[in-house]
Amino acid sequence: MTKLATIKLIAIATFATTSSLLACGDGGNSSLDGTGNGAGSWGNGGGGPSYSGGDAAATPSQAEAAYRKVQPALESKCGGACHATGATLNAPRWLAGPDSYVSAKAYPGIVVADVYASKLVNRPAGHPAATLVDPGNEQLKADVTTWLTAEAAVLSATPLPGAGPVDLSQGVIDLSTIAAGMAGAKLVFSAQVAGNYARFDSVQLVAPTGTGIHVVAPVFVMVPQDKSPQLADKSYSAVDVSIAAGQTVSLATPFFFFNWIAGSQLKIEFAKFDAATVASPDAGAQPTCKDLAGFQTSAAPELSKSCVGCHGGGNANATGALDLSKLKQNDFAGACEQAHFKLNLANKAQSSLLLAPLAGSGLNHGGGKPYGTTGAAGYQALMAWATKE
Repeated sequence: MTKLATIKLIAIATFATTSSLLACGDGGNSSLDGTGNGAGSWGNGGGGPSYSGGDAAATPSQAEAAYRKVQPALESKCGGACHATGATLNAPRWLAGPDSYVSAKAYPGIVVADVYASKLVNRPAGHPAATLVDPGNEQLKADVTTWLTAEAAVLSATPLPGAGPVDLSQGVIDLSTIAAGMAGAKLVFSAQVAGNYARFDSVQLVAPTGTGIHVVAPVFVMVPQDKSPQLADKSYSAVDVSIAAGQTVSLATPFFFFNWIAGSQLKIEFAKFDAATVASPDAGAQPTCKDLAGFQTSAAPELSKSCVGCHGGGNANATGALDLSKLKQNDFAGACEQAHFKLNLANKAQSSLLLAPLAGSGLNHGGGKPYGTTGAAGYQALMAWATKE
């Protein structure tokens, strides 16, 4: 298990009284749209190396208790017509009922392993109302930070699915031990150490022959021989890819793991690594798109304008996360199938296809955030198709 918190819990608690913490304005006139200022911009996904943290001991029940303490004040300050119902300015409903705690934890970017990368600790661009940094909000600011710190401790103490470690010279990590039925799944890489960094010239994820896989945010972890703290690099944190059975996806390279200690081993962890039903382009699978006409007239023009430049094959990492190469060939049926993989059919608004390019969504997106709000024309064009799927 690798703890990804970047600061010891005691240091976080000490720093809490001086942090900048966002809250919504009085009267509910606010929004979480915007990217904030706290996240890094390492490599492909905004990660970078971080040493394992201290021995945080918060439990899920303690984290919830910290929220329940601040819940009335937080809902009063940020809920209502703003972030509870979204009636004002189409604000994100991260405090929606029936239980705002469940909504806050589920909303991207609120509860994260690094407290100071949370949306609640970074003022989103264009936020129209007062925040907790304003006079009179000191206690609420401290209580919210305490809650986020407890949640971060729980996250950092939760083991991620992963495999290894192996020597860099081996060039492969067997992923079959992560879950049942994964025989043949592996990470294949080519790497060499130069000075104080390791350079990866090839990184490939291979799905087992028996099932497709869904992989989110690979984390590369350096394991020193001398048992000193492990170092985790989250440069691939934007990766969210579904790989058909027996297929291979290449991640963007070269990839540099800085502060590498010679002789260290490598292990790999994932935010998610699950079996998935993924139609191979050559498998003759039954089509999953229900509204091909709507895709061609509404979604395809927007995807061609805003997304194909990277996701059509121009950027290996982007194409690995969302392959829209069929759209460049005017194969609308094939492209509809490709885009369909990124829809959340149970909750269309939570689809990564819609959230990744949306400002304030909490999902990393190397191509920027072309949609400032859910009212943007491009967002609405994609949603018009998604709602019929």
